[in-house]
Amino acid sequence: MNLEAAPSEEQKEGGISRRKFIAGAGAALGAATLGYLGREKLGFGTYPKVREAFEAEREAQRAEYEKTGELPELAVQRKLELLHELAQYMERGGERVAEADFGTRFGEFSDAVRQNIITEMSLPIGSPDSEPLRRLTSMKLAFHEQAGTTYNREHHTVADPVLEKRTQCRSGTHALLMIAMEEAQGRAPERETLVMIHTIGHVQPGLLLRDGTLVALEMTSAGKGIRSMGKMTDITKPIRVVRADHGMYQEALGTEAHRDKAVLFETVRDVAPPGEWQRTGMFGFGKADVPEGDRPMPHADMLPAGDLFDGDGVYSRMETDPSDEELLEVITDGADKAYARNYLIQHRTVNEYYKRYAPIVNRIENLSAEGRARPVSQAEFESGAAEILRIASELESFVRANNLDEQYFKTEAIIRKYSSTIKMATVPPSDVVRVMRSNVELLRRRR
Repeated sequence: MNLEAAPSEEQKEGGISRRKFIAGAGAALGAATLGYLGREKLGFGTYPKVREAFEAEREAQRAEYEKTGELPELAVQRKLELLHELAQYMERGGERVAEADFGTRFGEFSDAVRQNIITEMSLPIGSPDSEPLRRLTSMKLAFHEQAGTTYNREHHTVADPVLEKRTQCRSGTHALLMIAMEEAQGRAPERETLVMIHTIGHVQPGLLLRDGTLVALEMTSAGKGIRSMGKMTDITKPIRVVRADHGMYQEALGTEAHRDKAVLFETVRDVAPPGEWQRTGMFGFGKADVPEGDRPMPHADMLPAGDLFDGDGVYSRMETDPSDEELLEVITDGADKAYARNYLIQHRTVNEYYKRYAPIVNRIENLSAEGRARPVSQAEFESGAAEILRIASELESFVRANNLDEQYFKTEAIIRKYSSTIKMATVPPSDVVRVMRSNVELLRRRR
């Protein structure tokens, strides 16, 4: 029989407890302080002043929070969090900025983002219909207008998108959530909750909707970057969902007190080892192989939820395959090349769906002699067929939400404009969906 041809629980590491981890992180910061003191002539630069102001503010606020578990007024909380971010930024090697200057620049950045929110903006197919989600998504797009769309894994502080136009998962998440909390002041309280969503080596902002649905926004995507993850409590893969207000404040304080007020849901046990924590935050866990250097963020309005649990897979969207780069060499116009590269990156997600489909179809219809002699049971066949159809439906939603067929044909036309001999090795994404579904029906008829 010829099928239709296809297109070409986290454990503690090394016995590190959360308490020892935080103490170790503090010791590391102390070592960094000595290094910068040496470089800045023993205290005459701005870093020692920022560090001193941060430590004084942290000590003034921590005792009260550990005693009561109550958040202070937002202005008080925000002052500490910005000092925390500025101190980390300087420790990373960022420019020397006075506390007041950074406060002013963050305020200007925040105001510019909030002024560009478009509440009537449409949400992509497959995302929940929620006004708070619409507002937060519009805020994300406005954020990238101000911060740019350059990804760099080292730029992990809120100061980085504001001062250097460089963003990664943690810096984008914390900055957007800070602005969102400011924007929410003065409005009637909503039942949706701003959250940080941690998965293996990654973090992103999101909303826990009133019906328990968890929605994430991918800050390393230049588009709307929505992931609809279903009911939070139905998730069984590694995840930690943290309330933004208590979580960010606890990280700035360096405390574990009232952790139950921060963590809403988790399927993992410990935090990351000290070497990884700054990249995803205090509540992060696990490691991922993240590309180095400046990289343009790919554009997508809707992303599959499943890639979050792949660890390194979530960052593969940052890169094209070597063969793709060879294809792109023929394109000389910068705008054309950027468009084609973005499509080829999105097609990697399409290929990932196909890789999930292929072993299932091979299992339920083994064409070897042994397979023909002992075919799978009807129950196993139906289970596999249902899984294939689910994969096809997810892929179709991804394709439609991002207009990938349109991008495919435009990319094909761009390449044809520059070369009559080089061809794309892919097919329109909707054809991949069609192949999946038609092969299921073909197998069912042949049983």
